[in-house]
Amino acid sequence: MAVIPLYRDLLRLHEAAPHQFGALACQTYPTFFSGLWETYGSDLFGPSLPRSLQAAGPSLAGALQAATHLGLEERAATLLAQSAALLPGPSPDCYLGTLLFTGPAATVGIGGAPVVVVGMERFTAHPPVGGPKQYYHPAELAEMIPHEAAHVARGGALHLPMSPRGLSLLEMCMLEGTALHFADSLVGRQTLATFMPAERIAWHESNREPIRQWVQGHWRKSGFPTFKRYFGSEADLSGYWIGYDLCRRYLEACGQAALGALITMPSAMVLARLGDPAP
Repeated sequence: MAVIPLYRDLLRLHEAAPHQFGALACQTYPTFFSGLWETYGSDLFGPSLPRSLQAAGPSLAGALQAATHLGLEERAATLLAQSAALLPGPSPDCYLGTLLFTGPAATVGIGGAPVVVVGMERFTAHPPVGGPKQYYHPAELAEMIPHEAAHVARGGALHLPMSPRGLSLLEMCMLEGTALHFADSLVGRQTLATFMPAERIAWHESNREPIRQWVQGHWRKSGFPTFKRYFGSEADLSGYWIGYDLCRRYLEACGQAALGALITMPSAMVLARLGDPAP
């Protein structure tokens, strides 16, 4: 379990060679950037990761420079240790790196093992208020590290791929649902509300039964098209909410103490215990 402040190295590299930053970053840190590419590839980063890094270089460097004063190394280490004490399996490493503005945190396969990656460019001491959630306060890392650590625990226990390419909608939703509930249990509030607008949560809640009935016929859908449809910022039906609701139903039936077992429970078993049709 280690916190690796890769973003500081990336800053130095950009300062030394801004015009070759993209190619040099991938050459200097091949394990990290190969892992990003293998997990998300062109579906998230465009046709060439070095070119995307190069294009983002000036904006990325400015954002990473601002993040050097936020104390996220210490926060991440504390949160990782707290999460590890409550989750099965080995604790993952945590890279304080970049996700090229695509998100604040993710679970990525790097060097053959799942790790937590924090997109440091998405953190600021003064995030804008209102509008789509793009930037996050350092304190919000308190829900992200546990969330991603829960992904690692579930993925490791069930031997799930980290890339959406190899996951069904059911597995995607269970990964998110278990991670959301685990983070909720640590911070004492609904972490879904951090990034999902209140009116969208309310709409999903008011349409709970139709959504439950509809999604039962779509559990087997898989791959990046499915990921983008249900987990994109413009998703009509939120896979995050669907997963959260599925796990909420289980915990309502079995009690909150069942969360530990739920985190690594096979998805088909969860459906069976709820009396839902098999996918």
